[in-house]
Amino acid sequence: MNQSLWNGGVDLYSGSGTDIEVVFDKGENRKRAVQTLKWLQEMDELGPKASGWEWGDCTNALIQNQLVGWAGLGGLAIQEIQANRPDCTNALIQNQLVGWAGLGGLAIQEIQANRPDLTSKFTPAPYPVASGQDPSQWWSYFEGIYAYKKADNVKGGKEFIKFFMQSDYYFKYLRETAPFSFPTSKKGIQDERYRKAEIYNAVPKFLDVVESNWDQMAPVLNTGDNGKPNALAANAYSQQLYGQAASELLYGNRSPEETVDWLAKQLRNL
Repeated sequence: MNQSLWNGGVDLYSGSGTDIEVVFDKGENRKRAVQTLKWLQEMDELGPKASGWEWGDCTNALIQNQLVGWAGLGGLAIQEIQANRPDCTNALIQNQLVGWAGLGGLAIQEIQANRPDLTSKFTPAPYPVASGQDPSQWWSYFEGIYAYKKADNVKGGKEFIKFFMQSDYYFKYLRETAPFSFPTSKKGIQDERYRKAEIYNAVPKFLDVVESNWDQMAPVLNTGDNGKPNALAANAYSQQLYGQAASELLYGNRSPEETVDWLAKQLRNL
């Protein structure tokens, strides 16, 4: 839900650091938020009736023929499917499937090797949003390495992080997991050590989409004003409040309006 609201142009917060105000339940933000939640309800009608599913649950359901498709992101999930149900990958190659909503280097490489004519038809797209909303801001999932400010030898820790994230070893990892993994800076995206990943020979538009929209991307920790840190968002993320709100909406019989109010109250109580 966090991603859907953010990508749907909803401003969730105002302020920065620990001085954060919840604003998505007010004015135009509220209208966009309600519209987004109504859209999520419509999308849910097409999905399995299960609460709290994670990647492993979706992967197993697809392997066991409980799902006909899954819009997901992750090389690990696709590797699991390839190992247990290679026919899911092969079906696309053999024209037995019209399409498969997924993203992962392994699957695309399999298709490229066997049906290169299909690869040329792939087009990367931004995260879907409700009709009429402007996806001008992109919520991005981010995993990073941090140096705790009260730890011993913080300076040395920062120097190591800088060294590691500029190393050939790190860029090799990024290449092997592309397009699931991207560098954490635009300079890194433009680095030839990353751009020469084999997948981008087949689908170069992935890089174009990321570069063109880099300034609109923000991880949850940087959703304060002007991209500054947001302590409340980090706390909400760690407690999965947006996931709880989605459960309230889809399985708790709350209306979109009631869900917006419920989530706003929970956030203000943190």
